[in-house]
Amino acid sequence: FRSIVVGAVRGLSCNHNYYQTQSPSETEAIEALKLQAALLDADAAVNIVCQPNPGPDWRHRCLASITCVGDAIRYQGQ
Repeated sequence: FRSIVVGAVRGLSCNHNYYQTQSPSETEAIEALKLQAALLDADAAVNIVCQPNPGPDWRHRCLASITCVGDAIRYQGQ
């Protein structure tokens, strides 16, 4: 099977306040990335890379966060 990249996708796991008991997780960020790929009608997400953000992410109102990026692909028959 061949595949084509249908778009770049991004997922975010965010801790909005200091009282939130759950820390940001890579698993949650990957799930958000897969959801974005599904919205593009992709079959899979590949080339996924995750990293914790070094400080607050005021754009998303996160005190702590992990961001994952990757490519959404669609398979094509031969």
